Amino acid sequence: MHGNATIHWRNGSIHPALLDKTAELFVVVDKDFGDEPWWRDVRAEGLAGAAENLDQRWRGYVTATAPSGELIGFGAMAEPVEGSVELSRVMVHPDWRRQGIGAALLRALVDAAITEGLQPWVDVLETSKGAIDLYTQVGFETVSYQYGRDSGRLARQMRYKVIQLHPHR
Repeated sequence: MHGNATIHWRNGSIHPALLDKTAELFVVVDKDFGDEPWWRDVRAEGLAGAAENLDQRWRGYVTATAPSGELIGFGAMAEPVEGSVELSRVMVHPDWRRQGIGAALLRALVDAAITEGLQPWVDVLETSKGAIDLYTQVGFETVSYQYGRDSGRLARQMRYKVIQLHPHR
């Protein structure tokens, strides 16, 4: 439990019964993301755009639910590429922020990736200071900067710091 929320990991793409609830969360959270390009579908098409954006082939995803059963947080892990995996769509309902839920979602995604032997990473716009702070708090470090192909704006690529428990001797 984190901030009275329960965190659940699920393998595979978003279950159809959960897709509508996740799309509703996406629409609520969208209001906080200004003009970031990956949110345009949500702005243009509302719930349908959110559902289309989320209805992808995911390796797995994590949810946070309130004691009432309401979906209040979500994050996804893409299909791996060459030993690494992107973590994406991490979001927490505005009424539930600052309670450790975003960090718990990220930690669950990181744990799932590392269990599979994958290096987790994220891309984040340089203007998303809150997200950068959260990623850093959870253990990500900046490895490069690039201009986003969708936005044309400066973005960071951050990778999870892998700590070797048994260093080579």
